[in-house]
Amino acid sequence: MQKILEVTIIGGGMIVHDQILPSIYQLQRLGIVGEISIVDKNTAKCVIWLKNPILQQLFPNSPLRLIRIYRNLRQAISEIIRRSGRKYAPYNIVVVALPDQMHYKALKVALKYNQHILCVKPSC
Repeated sequence: MQKILEVTIIGGGMIVHDQILPSIYQLQRLGIVGEISIVDKNTAKCVIWLKNPILQQLFPNSPLRLIRIYRNLRQAISEIIRRSGRKYAPYNIVVVALPDQMHYKALKVALKYNQHILCVKPSC
């Protein structure tokens, strides 16, 4: 039986909206991804673009209720651990979509919790 992966996206800029989120939605549609968490300081902006009519039209059955938005990484991980009632499950996915100078801290936390990492900036 295939494990359904949880995805934590760190960063909420244009690349997340235009490229990462549609890809994750597609994986969610295929049953590979379950819950999605987004970590970004500007949570209001994330809420607005999650309701983007184009994303809604492309992914009409995407369970937006499975998307949780957090202001910081520590809060996100603490909440994920509390919600699941167990250690932060290893081998899920953390997508780091931050400017280069902010990678180290996010990558260090993701590695501490044995996560698969996709570091997408610069995307080349």
